[in-house]
Amino acid sequence: MSTKTAAQWLEEGMAALELSRSADTLSELRGDRETAVAAFTQALSLEPDLRSALIQRAFTLADLEEHENALDAFVAALKVAPTNVALTYGAVESMVALKKYAPALEACDAVLKLQPDHPTAPFLRARLLFWLERDAESVTAWDAMSPAQQEGGPGASKAARLMRACSLARLGRPEATAAFREVFEAGVDHFSVGTWGNPVPEALRQFAPAREAFQAYVSANRATRLAMAADAWLAARRPVEALETALLLVEANPSNSRRWFHLAEVHAAAGRTAEALSAYDQSLALEPGFLGAQARRKVVAGGGR
Repeated sequence: MSTKTAAQWLEEGMAALELSRSADTLSELRGDRETAVAAFTQALSLEPDLRSALIQRAFTLADLEEHENALDAFVAALKVAPTNVALTYGAVESMVALKKYAPALEACDAVLKLQPDHPTAPFLRARLLFWLERDAESVTAWDAMSPAQQEGGPGASKAARLMRACSLARLGRPEATAAFREVFEAGVDHFSVGTWGNPVPEALRQFAPAREAFQAYVSANRATRLAMAADAWLAARRPVEALETALLLVEANPSNSRRWFHLAEVHAAAGRTAEALSAYDQSLALEPGFLGAQARRKVVAGGGR
């Protein structure tokens, strides 16, 4: 195995060509991706159609999350290796990162034409149809997948069920309510429901079936789900539901400083400054050393949220 460093390859000029042909040296450079890209680029300046350099440069740029450059590199590499499934799928992933969903769908179809049993392309294709709001096709795609195909990554099968439910809701299909209920009962907390932009808050914000199913889910699991539900309603920009849930939480645990703090946060998010400050004060009366409540009260009192 070569012991040369990336810098030495670059200093040797013509030897950069050898870099692209040495699997051992490539592995050595995996920890120094930026220098590896420079070496691949130098090799390609000497031999523009060098297959190994074109391919590895594309994947290295993708590793660096330089998606625009990576996509250009994948396109260039596919000119010399048009049937390479990994390259085509790499291009799909770069397009998705750039939110170029329509061309990504075309490329994903090309992947499945080359490899019908691709392990993750069916899942990604269904997601692309959902993002493009081609909901009838999206539902069909989800339903056609086997459970194994729906496992496109950690928690992916739950994401698949949620997207299918959202598509049903956008289509106005009555089975959307049952589909949302299935998602929530499978463990909605997996989705970090209090985070803006995550699938559950978006579903709660947009679709009445999701709200109805979520309310039923929380009602059946009041002791453990109320705090999570308040966060979900907040993230979904549903302040009325958030406040109702936070009040229920305080009523159930009136001597718990953290419940009052949660109520204060809900008030603050909705712009109810006086109510928020009162709830922070109640939290601090129960737990004077609660640093989080002290800090947040200062922020809200100063006009922040």
